[in-house]
Amino acid sequence: MLRREWIEAAAAATALAFFRFYDAPAEPAFRACGFHWLTSLECPLCGLTRGLCAAAKGQGSLALQFHAFSPLVLAAILLWPASRLAGLAVPRFPWLTAALVMALFGALRLALRTL
Repeated sequence: MLRREWIEAAAAATALAFFRFYDAPAEPAFRACGFHWLTSLECPLCGLTRGLCAAAKGQGSLALQFHAFSPLVLAAILLWPASRLAGLAVPRFPWLTAALVMALFGALRLALRTL
């Protein structure tokens, strides 16, 4: 089982390196979001990659402008493999709660079209 934890840690390190060194444009030239293609509305995840790139560079206010949950998602990317490598049990409840909150945020974002 230890091999899986190291694979998760390597995946998280790769993601963090990408977010740290990739300069995401303020407005993407090409949107990869199928929901946006179909509806011209932002989905619950739209802006998250740009927000993670800004958060990884320490630009907290810019990260929040791109996506309200980007600093929390970045913290989760850091904490998940660290806790697994330390041998700590990772409960499912916080992750399910976070997924529910993200879904509610997305519904509110669609309803208000302002977030």
